Amino acid sequence: MTQSTRSWTAGLGIKAVATLLLSTLLVSCGSSKKYDEFIPTRILSIGDAMSYMSFDSTTGAPQNLLTAGDPNNGNNTTHWLWTYAGAYGLSNMGRPGQAGKNVVFYNNNTDYPTSPTSDKTLDPNRTSLGTLAVIRAQANRLPSPQVGDLVVLSIGMGDIFARADALGNTSTDNKDSVARQLGLDYINLADSLYQRGFKHVLIVNSIDFSTSPYALKQSQTIPAYANNLKVLTEALNIGVNVNCNGGCTSSLESKPYPSRAEGVWRTDVYNYMYNMAIRTSTYPQFNTTQPVCYTPPAAPVQTCINKPLYDGGNPSLPYYYSGDLFTTPVMHTYVGNYMYTISRGFSGF
Repeated sequence: MTQSTRSWTAGLGIKAVATLLLSTLLVSCGSSKKYDEFIPTRILSIGDAMSYMSFDSTTGAPQNLLTAGDPNNGNNTTHWLWTYAGAYGLSNMGRPGQAGKNVVFYNNNTDYPTSPTSDKTLDPNRTSLGTLAVIRAQANRLPSPQVGDLVVLSIGMGDIFARADALGNTSTDNKDSVARQLGLDYINLADSLYQRGFKHVLIVNSIDFSTSPYALKQSQTIPAYANNLKVLTEALNIGVNVNCNGGCTSSLESKPYPSRAEGVWRTDVYNYMYNMAIRTSTYPQFNTTQPVCYTPPAAPVQTCINKPLYDGGNPSLPYYYSGDLFTTPVMHTYVGNYMYTISRGFSGF
């Protein structure tokens, strides 16, 4: 891609900028209502490909391989977790073992995709997107807990695609027992982290990939595929919500695990991203049909459009998808700001 000199806010338009200003006001209002508010001093990241960050093997510098934009031919540091952590004043991203890092990615050694176009890098069992078994192994690598630690656990991406693959053209719904059980399994993982001494665990639930170019392409030969992704995501998130029983939200219903009420909390990224991708009447500024990077049918080589991350015909229209599956830096920034606003609000930590 040609390097863009525009800041990420340059093409968002008045409506989007107003949204961010409102978020800032919500942050200041929400935090004033809370006593003994938790402010992390170290963030430890485990989870699926949505929370993956790569690091240069020579310099150790962070580089997000799963989004589009400059510098370095599409690799940059824009990442929702960096945005989220940076709002807390934490910006030193690194791998385990690097000194002086306060945002540490324990999923950086997982064999995740290396570009925003996934069709050439996805493995058949979807471990490359991050499954429960993969994420449990990451959790086992976490260091001894410290006061001020926040474990960020992003879940579900690989599991949902694996379940959709297994179903093929057999339709399911959001009562799918396999996906709902995965929701419970992830909550149990979060609770086990709490029992190990990590007193603050933030669950980032799975987002809906049914609108992605990859899912739509799959649906050309497997008609049930995209809708299965949608309802399986709902089922997994329902499994999370049901089994949180208030501990992961602001609800005051029964709490079978007191630790969940005290330190394990869930943000609803699913609904936030769903609104961005689907409800174009509410969020008309996002182009959800044209990815920035794609693999042409006649050539197995990734191609990125030679322009900024905004539609040339409408400067206020940024792209939603970097490639056939992963999102753009604009969306990463939106998600990070949203999560920070919610975390600092009355229902957060």
